[in-house]
Amino acid sequence: MIWEAPCFTEADRLEVRWWAALHEAGHVAGAVILLHDKTADAVVLPDGRGMTYFKRSRPIMPLLTFDEILQVAAGTAAEALAAKHPKPVEAPAIPAQSAVNAPERAARQAAAAKDMEKTLSDAVRVARWCCEGRLDEPEKWAWRRILITHYARSFAADHAGLVLKVARKLYCTGYVGPAELKEIFEGQEQ
Repeated sequence: MIWEAPCFTEADRLEVRWWAALHEAGHVAGAVILLHDKTADAVVLPDGRGMTYFKRSRPIMPLLTFDEILQVAAGTAAEALAAKHPKPVEAPAIPAQSAVNAPERAARQAAAAKDMEKTLSDAVRVARWCCEGRLDEPEKWAWRRILITHYARSFAADHAGLVLKVARKLYCTGYVGPAELKEIFEGQEQ
């Protein structure tokens, strides 16, 4: 999962970092709640790009299940939380100054920077799911897009508290791994 945007001022950079943290937190919440996968780690780079990794990853094709594509769409849907939940007051840690998972975070951030060039965007993954097996029925593509967007927005709203916990951690430290996920999601699965 990738989220990337340009930024110009320091204030813009921090705002973009918050949006990226929300986006990646949406993916993480989807993985834990929908797919029962606590092996994710998420990274937000200093330039505002983000990526989520899953140790139990599966290929982008063939068919993704509804829960898998919902987990993909949950990233974009979680960005809507920024309207009611401004970025944390505490400034993000400068990687060299933060001791929170420093070696693991640094390795994951370096890998994420390289991997972003070869990973499909969320929009492409959702579009492929919407069109899959329906190349001659474009009206069904649109219906599937509306459906997945609606469910993703509902998911993000229903699990806003957990998404925000993950997003705050990502915003402040740049990294959330399986150990942090266990702590955040302990007893929260339904």
